[in-house]
Amino acid sequence: MKIQNTIKNIARSALVAASMVGGVLAGTNEVAFTNAPEAQLQAPEQKTINGSFSERYASRYLLGSGYEASKGPVLQDTLKLNYGNAGLTLTDNHDLTTEKGPRGWDINELRIIPSYKFQLIDSVSLTQDAQLRVYPGHTLANHSDKVLGTTLVYNGPVTLGAAYCHFFPTPTAKAQDGVILSIAKPLKLVSDKDLTVTLTPSFATDYQTNHRGNTGLYYGTLGTSLCAERGRFGIETSVNRQMGNVDDHRHNVNYFTLGAKVKF
Repeated sequence: MKIQNTIKNIARSALVAASMVGGVLAGTNEVAFTNAPEAQLQAPEQKTINGSFSERYASRYLLGSGYEASKGPVLQDTLKLNYGNAGLTLTDNHDLTTEKGPRGWDINELRIIPSYKFQLIDSVSLTQDAQLRVYPGHTLANHSDKVLGTTLVYNGPVTLGAAYCHFFPTPTAKAQDGVILSIAKPLKLVSDKDLTVTLTPSFATDYQTNHRGNTGLYYGTLGTSLCAERGRFGIETSVNRQMGNVDDHRHNVNYFTLGAKVKF
């Protein structure tokens, strides 16, 4: 009980700070968390635009294939917009160090990802997306990647994911395909009406075909994340260990992330 109360107090203090920052990002200095009164008469459900903005610090930037693209930390900004089942995600990865990555890259990447989610049954969903990845001011400034992705997710006692990506050929690379399989177990440490704290251990692995001339099982990653949410605001941190298996992935990478999110 003492441990749970300690977790609650730490999470509430951190979320108050995050809410102040989030309020500024949202154009308001409000810190209080209030719930709108329920309507006495329920109107027909109407689609509205909602979404979130998150800022995350990562000690390393690893691509979906597990490739260690940066030698140092990166700042990751993500804007998500949803209208019904349709979504649009904008993600920027910006290198915070002048030190080049393992292939002499400096990372500055923008991803534009429209998507559509199909709810197959209550606990299973399928999301189809198309990605355009560009690299402004980057070593690969004249290069872009076009990707089609399909993700199947089961949310039950555990969360299971299977994601398939197809990379179209470019002037410097052949077409390639990849499959990422993941499993996670969310554990609710605190679940109050105004505060939720969740610890989530996870494991993911990736199989690639023709990625930089290699085909095979690329990595296995063990991770644990801790997330606290209160109202529209949330904070999250994670620690991860990736175990490489192919070519220049034959080494282990330890990395961590720390971020905050505001919903609107």
